[in-house]
Amino acid sequence: MTDQGPLVEHWLDVGDPPPEDLGTARVLVRELAALVGAVHDTTRGLEWLEEEGALASGLLHDHREPFRVAARPGDPSLVLLDLHGTVLATCPLDGRRLSEAAEWLAAHLAERGLTVELPAVSYRDVVESAHRPALFELGRWLANADRILRNVARHTEGASPVRFEAARGELSTRMTLSARSGEEPRVVEVGLSCGDASVAEPYFFARPSPVDALGQLPVLPEGARWVREPGLEAVMPCSAVARDRDPSAQAGRVAAFVEAAVPAAHGLVHRPWARK
Repeated sequence: MTDQGPLVEHWLDVGDPPPEDLGTARVLVRELAALVGAVHDTTRGLEWLEEEGALASGLLHDHREPFRVAARPGDPSLVLLDLHGTVLATCPLDGRRLSEAAEWLAAHLAERGLTVELPAVSYRDVVESAHRPALFELGRWLANADRILRNVARHTEGASPVRFEAARGELSTRMTLSARSGEEPRVVEVGLSCGDASVAEPYFFARPSPVDALGQLPVLPEGARWVREPGLEAVMPCSAVARDRDPSAQAGRVAAFVEAAVPAAHGLVHRPWARK
């Protein structure tokens, strides 16, 4: 972001394990995020807390003190955090099933006078130490994306706070754009997906909506492409970012993608990228 300073100010080295090998980690992170999201009104999604390396709920209030529930991919664990990020209770996941973690969470919430209906856990296997490297790696991708997306949101008119939506497995900011009378809202969303049916690995995206009849799509940087299903989006697979193990080169690839894909997405909904 040339006028506002560098888009990527700090980047964690990623690529080991490779993005293509993060399938189980993606499932576990989404399931954990669903548990955390159930304890609070998280229509805006979960927040990534950089210092704690965790996806966290909003503040909850009981008869003791305000606290958050959070999932740490890198440990991996579920934790309760106080207002200042101090750990109040921890449920390590090594050697446990996610259903046991859900029981732990329900019990701790009940102790604080909170009754929450947690979602059923579909991942049935024990979380093993062998999962740690992939979970740690996915946490680093989320940390990198959060820094970039906060910078984009900070310098973009109409951008929402950066949040993680468990149902879609995405960390993103939404740019709500002006609409003319009788026209449905125009939105550009930019973020990091943990992976889905269209791209079976984590990927950065810029997603315009709604998109009118398409002609020739704008050119994207090397390694990026347009995906048309289930909806049009510009995609940079994380394998294209991680093929160079130099952190500055990785950061440069993502910055180049954002600087090209976000204005391209705005153009497809016929609105300029309104930077502050």
